[in-house]
Amino acid sequence: MNRLLTRDPKTPPSSQVSHALTVEQIRNLLDKGIKVIMKQELAAPLIGRKLFRTMTVEDDAGRFGSPGGFTGLVPLNRDGDTMPFLRSYSEFSWEWSTFQFRAAIAIERKTVELDRFGQVKKAQRDLLNAFKRTQEYVFADVFNRAFGTTGSLLLASDGCYLIDEDRPNPDPAAGTWSNLEATADLTDETLFQAVLNARSQVGPDGHLAPTEVRQIMIGPADERKLWTLLTTERMVDSNYNDRSWSNSFFSWDKVIVNPYLETRAIFYILCDTQSEENELLYLERVKPEVLTEWGMPGLNDPDVLGQRLRAEWGIALGSPRRVIRGGLVSTTGG
Repeated sequence: MNRLLTRDPKTPPSSQVSHALTVEQIRNLLDKGIKVIMKQELAAPLIGRKLFRTMTVEDDAGRFGSPGGFTGLVPLNRDGDTMPFLRSYSEFSWEWSTFQFRAAIAIERKTVELDRFGQVKKAQRDLLNAFKRTQEYVFADVFNRAFGTTGSLLLASDGCYLIDEDRPNPDPAAGTWSNLEATADLTDETLFQAVLNARSQVGPDGHLAPTEVRQIMIGPADERKLWTLLTTERMVDSNYNDRSWSNSFFSWDKVIVNPYLETRAIFYILCDTQSEENELLYLERVKPEVLTEWGMPGLNDPDVLGQRLRAEWGIALGSPRRVIRGGLVSTTGG
């Protein structure tokens, strides 16, 4: 997965110091009379990884697919009638790839010897945190571009975006289906319609295959509005003081507020994301490994400690049918 493919990539400021952790940095702390270094790392929530089903793979790339099923319903017939046979069809196949991620830190030997402030451990934590943040940005980018409005990081096995309409079914006789909700404000009516649409969803053969909305994911900008809908007993802005359907159907603990979600959208999660129903996959070929070595190649100095983090992983999308529905949130009225 190429980090540069993410939506609106941020350009970091150019480094003003050496890439190596030097003894001068520790002496600077001593000169300032510092006794203790406070840990000022922010515990950022890890959201994206939970929305992908993890699969361990042994190859760098490959194809996924499943044999076609049999479609149709069992008709009423007598013993003496000609036996009807179900029709079969072929499912879509899809490709996956894994990509290599690497980064390192360099620490002078004298710094290790004088590390009374824990600067070395902090640098090691920063290396791991940089990897976790990279994953979160990539995972979030899948949802930020789920509607194809700014291109897409992933296409499903049917050639459509993660959220799309007029999606082809594997069985040509089944027509098309959609997991795109109509654009609307967050209201009691739109939440009900989304639940109704999930229950009216069809399977690959075109027959009814209802699903349930398990969770809702939104961005921070819409948190307060959705909270108001789900915690108010009466329907918001109702002229007749009607009771709120959303309040009785959803609880706030079913809501995921994704801080990395920039697109004003609402996503409806339809299954346990760690179950086999989820074909939004995190493909892990090599778990994050940290190698510690004096004189690491590239540093070429026996008195510089190198710590390299290396991992190989990718993401892929089969069918979103049993996993997710979504729609863009109208910004009208907030």
